[in-house]
Amino acid sequence: MSGTDPQPLLAVDDLKVSYGSRSHRTPALHGVSFSMVPGEKISIVGESGSGKSTTAHALIGLLPAGGRIDSGAVSFAGRDLTRLGDRALRAVRGAEIGLIPQDPMTSLNPVRRIGKQVEEALAVHGRAGRGVERRVLEGLRDAGLPDPERVAAQFPHELSGGMRQRVLIAIALACSPRLVIADEPTSALDVTVQRQILDHIDRVTAAEGTSMLLITHDLGVAGDRTDRIIVMNEGEIVEDGPADSVLGSPADAYTKRLLAAAPSLSSRVLYSGQTVATAETAAAGPLVSVRALRKEFHTAAGSHLAVDDVSFDIAAGETLAIVGESGSGKSTTARLLLQLEKADAGSVTLDGAELTGLSAARIRPHRLAMQMVYQSPYASLSPRFSVGDIISEPLRIHRIASAAERRRIAASLLDQVALPGSVLDRSPAELSGGQRQRVAIARALAPQPKLIVCDEAVSALDVSVQAQVLELLAEIQRERGVAYLFISHDLAVVRQIAHRVVVMRRGRVVEQGDTEATFAHPVDEYTRQLLDAIPGRQPVST
Repeated sequence: MSGTDPQPLLAVDDLKVSYGSRSHRTPALHGVSFSMVPGEKISIVGESGSGKSTTAHALIGLLPAGGRIDSGAVSFAGRDLTRLGDRALRAVRGAEIGLIPQDPMTSLNPVRRIGKQVEEALAVHGRAGRGVERRVLEGLRDAGLPDPERVAAQFPHELSGGMRQRVLIAIALACSPRLVIADEPTSALDVTVQRQILDHIDRVTAAEGTSMLLITHDLGVAGDRTDRIIVMNEGEIVEDGPADSVLGSPADAYTKRLLAAAPSLSSRVLYSGQTVATAETAAAGPLVSVRALRKEFHTAAGSHLAVDDVSFDIAAGETLAIVGESGSGKSTTARLLLQLEKADAGSVTLDGAELTGLSAARIRPHRLAMQMVYQSPYASLSPRFSVGDIISEPLRIHRIASAAERRRIAASLLDQVALPGSVLDRSPAELSGGQRQRVAIARALAPQPKLIVCDEAVSALDVSVQAQVLELLAEIQRERGVAYLFISHDLAVVRQIAHRVVVMRRGRVVEQGDTEATFAHPVDEYTRQLLDAIPGRQPVST
């Protein structure tokens, strides 16, 4: 290092981490080394299990139970954090190094109001004096939360997933730390809010010299927002270089595979040449018809009109995507369609049968035709059941087939979602995230539904596993003719999977039509904003 080179803010030297018990350890990091200077922005990318989150958590002493730093050093501003005690580390965390975790449901206190949780982040480090309420509201507003006064008075369960994630970002930035470690901070956010958040982090970096270590599976975000990209695979760094170089001319074969798997807005891989609007489907009429749905929620903070006059159709064998910002009403619309929420007004028909207003007993037979795949396979699969029991549960509930026949069906479905039969008697805890989502899809297929609702079903997956699941969904649709309602904030994924798209904003439909036409020539200004916010995409011409 020359005399003019800045001294590193963070220097990681030969870091080795393992998990397990005293008698049996499994290596997770195999000698990770890198450094970053003040104001630098670095991203770490790689598949689930590559070691990127382990690296981030090891830096600040937040490894989960069973995790241990075996050797190596983590120097921050001249101090080796691996040698600090718990009390000294707590003084660094939050004040000097901010962490934005991925899962807001496990990171926020469910019984404390949002404003108090942001205030606590300031109070822990002695910064909750005069004007703290103003600073809390400013932090929430800067994190992209509309109406921060109302949000501050609410509890976490009263917010959408994206809004909860923005609260975590406000907490992490509350004390203006020198380094922000962002562990998948925007994976649950739509592109416009993602841009607001990343723009805000950029402003902090420029104004205060804050460094950012970004953990992400979104290569577009990595290339758009960071100076350097570190690629990890199986606990090792396989490539490290300027973002343009790594993405434009990758040297490692693993990096090339990640780039090949990333969804693209420039091509339609999964549905090339496929048409849905045949004479037969047109004559049969829509499989699903939604008309003038309305839903208003009432909380301690006031009333909120979540869905307002929403109408659309879904044909048999078609994929209709609903896109929009967090809180736009897309997930609520899906729940109203499935009759998991009762609409205040409007109509939902499935195969000509009216569903709205039916009692629990009368809606029960229709549930076989409508299934759902949730965003998180970690939360949606029971840890107490075997994979075979999870898949066959809908059949058992509706008393379809004998126990032996249900097991045979479960084994057949495992084969269809490309999982080995040996998985049948294993628990979800023994499977990866991608394998768990395949189990969730198999479960949804068990009762042979006509419609499957996918609510952010691939947003938590890294790009290679995401590509595999999208290909699986497309193959199932071609073979079975099942229709999908695909809820997503990722427009690149929507571009790959959907035949038609509905754009929602603040509970209302602002645009709907063929995916190709909507993406190429958006009519509504909000749709243009969504498309323009995608990392690396050229602005849409008016």
